[in-house]
Amino acid sequence: MVRESITSNYESAYPALKHFLNDVGRRKFVKPLFAAMVKTDSGKIMAKEIYSTARGNYHSITQQTIDSLLVKREMNPNSYRDEK
Repeated sequence: MVRESITSNYESAYPALKHFLNDVGRRKFVKPLFAAMVKTDSGKIMAKEIYSTARGNYHSITQQTIDSLLVKREMNPNSYRDEK
C-alpha cells in the first residue's frame, strides 16, 4: 500500500513514508520503496533527501543496496523500471 502511494503521487502519505524509511532499516522493506521513488524525477529528489537522513540507521548491506540503487538510477534512468 505504501508503494502505491508513491506511484500515484499521493502526497498525504509522504510524511508516513519518510517516518517509516527513517525508522525501519530492513532491506526487504526499504528497497522496493526506494526503487519506486527513483522512477520519477520528484521521487528521486525525495529519495535522496530521505536517504541522507536515514542512511546511518541502515545495516551496511542495506546501505550498499540503496547506494547502488540511487547511483545506478542516475547512470541509467531505465534501470529498475520493472522492479517490485
